[in-house]
Amino acid sequence: MAKKECERFSLKSLECKFLKFSDLNQNWGCDKRFPEAAIQRFISLNRKTFEFLQVGARYHEQENSPGILFETHRYVGASPLRSPEDGKYYTDLSVEMSLTDKSENISDLVVMLEGFIEPEFDDSLPLQRARILKAPDFLYCINYFKGFVEALKVRWTKFDVQTRTESLPAGTTKWSKYAQNYAFPPKRLLFENRKNVQSPDHKEWQQLVYILGIAISRYEACSLSTSLRSRFRRILSQLKSYASTHTSCKADSPFVTHVSDPIVIKELKEYANRLLLRNLKNESAWRIDSAELFERYVQYVFNGVASTLGTSLIRNPKYSCSYKPYAPGWGLRYLEPDMTMNHLGQLWHIDAKYKAHAMNTTRAESEALKNSFRSDLHQILAYSSFEAATNKCSALVYPYFASETNEQKTKVLAIDITSHQCAIQNKVYVIGIPFSVKSVKSCQVTIISECFK
Repeated sequence: MAKKECERFSLKSLECKFLKFSDLNQNWGCDKRFPEAAIQRFISLNRKTFEFLQVGARYHEQENSPGILFETHRYVGASPLRSPEDGKYYTDLSVEMSLTDKSENISDLVVMLEGFIEPEFDDSLPLQRARILKAPDFLYCINYFKGFVEALKVRWTKFDVQTRTESLPAGTTKWSKYAQNYAFPPKRLLFENRKNVQSPDHKEWQQLVYILGIAISRYEACSLSTSLRSRFRRILSQLKSYASTHTSCKADSPFVTHVSDPIVIKELKEYANRLLLRNLKNESAWRIDSAELFERYVQYVFNGVASTLGTSLIRNPKYSCSYKPYAPGWGLRYLEPDMTMNHLGQLWHIDAKYKAHAMNTTRAESEALKNSFRSDLHQILAYSSFEAATNKCSALVYPYFASETNEQKTKVLAIDITSHQCAIQNKVYVIGIPFSVKSVKSCQVTIISECFK
């Protein structure tokens, strides 16, 4: 059976998608009499890819047609797939962002959050279409730029061995060099001495400047949106000027961090090592945690809400757990809500959940959705127990985007939970917010008007 030219698999995060065996087999070329055997072999061969991207794959029949039911979770990224016919890699599986506008760029989100978010790689899984599906390289470059700017503020100095020409000899004079120049009268009273000088322009710093040049070249080679490039135009211009006017030294091996290194230098060396290890190539399977990205996005949104209200926001506070007489192996060491906010003396607990609950408020009842939301609700109520007031407030935040109408607005649903035994009330706001850079301001306005009247 002639195989048709293979295209990549494309799924979206938090999606269930069924693909028929007849469609899949156009690329496989397996015996169509035994679809289940081919599908089970395909799932077995690609178990590592599915585990890396957290994609569930199982044999399923729909309308009497055998096929595979794919279920994606929180990761976006790309990884190669093997054919069940010969076990060789033949295409790539890509998982893209969902619950957001198609025009939304993950690059713009990451940059807006100003966080050090980077892809995770698995070098044992080589991409078949690396040119198209490679990870966003610019993230490494941006992190290095930020780290380099912070390192410049420290003015990191180390002792460096330098050769200086002086009028008097010293214990480190290069006498062999002096002997060669002795015959020339103008050079008879010039001595080349080696000196240990504390300098900011030492060898390790010169190597970091060399890595800066790599980061600049790599960043400029990326295809980025105009808004993203304009955001870093000023800092890039300053760093290019610095790199062109300062000495650089080639770095062939990873940097070693020392106890005496300042913290910002240790971080900069880590970013430099990541750039070195990628070696300007990016041909391996990669993934980015969308749940972590959404959590930071919600923290960014509520940080603006807190600033407008004139209050403070604490990100990821930890409530320690102690056990007596001992802690069991399954015991939690601490509880960690995504954020807390103190408004008018009342402590709010806010938790971000990268789930499609806000997209399903008008659909038929689902036991799976109900159980998932029950778990989220119990969790936020557990966090609320640390608020001493009898009238408590908390919030669960989900991404929301109406793909049918291209609607990007914030939805707020209030749940009043009352205990008649102890006269305690807890108002839980279920908030659906657009996962979009351009919707941040309108989202903050709606949250303030609906939740903080």
